[in-house]
Amino acid sequence: VFNLDTKNMDYIFFPKRAEVSLSDTVYQTLSSVAKDIPQVVKLGNVGKYFASDDERYQYTTAVIADILGAEVNHYEVINSDNFTKFIDLIDSVEIDVPQEIKYKDNSDTQVTIPEGSQTLIGDQVVGMLSNISLYKNGEADRVVLMENYFKNYATGVYSMEDRETFCSYLESYYNLATGNITYDELEPYMDYWFQIK
Repeated sequence: VFNLDTKNMDYIFFPKRAEVSLSDTVYQTLSSVAKDIPQVVKLGNVGKYFASDDERYQYTTAVIADILGAEVNHYEVINSDNFTKFIDLIDSVEIDVPQEIKYKDNSDTQVTIPEGSQTLIGDQVVGMLSNISLYKNGEADRVVLMENYFKNYATGVYSMEDRETFCSYLESYYNLATGNITYDELEPYMDYWFQIK
């Protein structure tokens, strides 16, 4: 969320396993398209009730707007196939890992991320954030770590001081993202980026 008056950028994280109770209005809208959708649903499951990606994104955005009690004008989605590529758009991001994390990657190789300050790349981040069972306090710990990681990621993006570097990043990002706003539509807003605090 970008505040044009204060020049602050705020991020809101929604745990995908969080159960949400849809307002009657939003529930009627969604159930007119997806007859089986329940009124109380896990946020990460909303998309499963719709046939096309466009519907999944549109109606998940409607649920998030319902949670926020505010209109959501634009959305962007990085699907799981592109998530590692998105992470790797920035050379590396440092994060304080609160506990040793062990998991097996896609090739069934054991990966260990030590506790403490670590600089991670895409595959490590995906492995670290994708398995709730890795965390002492489950989803709560995973969400905190995810928030901290993406705060540091955003700091890396904010540190791009020249327009050319930022535009190159943004163009690469929009090659990976799906949404209802395009790179070209963002052009009028580019100058705001360099005012973010």
